[in-house]
Amino acid sequence: MKFAFGLKMDTSTIKMKKSPLIVLGMLCIAFFFNSCYYDSKEELFGTTACDTVDVTYATTILPILETSCLECHSEANAGILGGSQILEGYDFLMDYVVAGDANVSSFYNSVAWVSGYVEMPQGSDQLSDCKIAKIRAWINAGALNN
Repeated sequence: MKFAFGLKMDTSTIKMKKSPLIVLGMLCIAFFFNSCYYDSKEELFGTTACDTVDVTYATTILPILETSCLECHSEANAGILGGSQILEGYDFLMDYVVAGDANVSSFYNSVAWVSGYVEMPQGSDQLSDCKIAKIRAWINAGALNN
């Protein structure tokens, strides 16, 4: 191949350089289409059972409150961060729970993100389905202080 100014180039080297680029391009395309695969969480991680049978205030509900609610709704912070709604301690929590009926308990409806209620925890992800199911089971079982 002849270029301006009388320069010559061997075309066999150009053909050799194109072949690996074509192969690389094909591999990239194949990888892209294989990576667009969807699995559900259950297929990827398996399902884990959510035990809602032995739910108690002390071993189930209190740890959920401590990790997800009391940063804002403790006695110390509720006036500043928690809209003056204190959830620290069984007696305060019961101001927002109707024992035996989760559907009318504002605590449950807020953490379950039921329409018409303020979604809690605010500014964070919703509690896991299992935690919400445990709260519901505890309330429907009478919301005992056990």
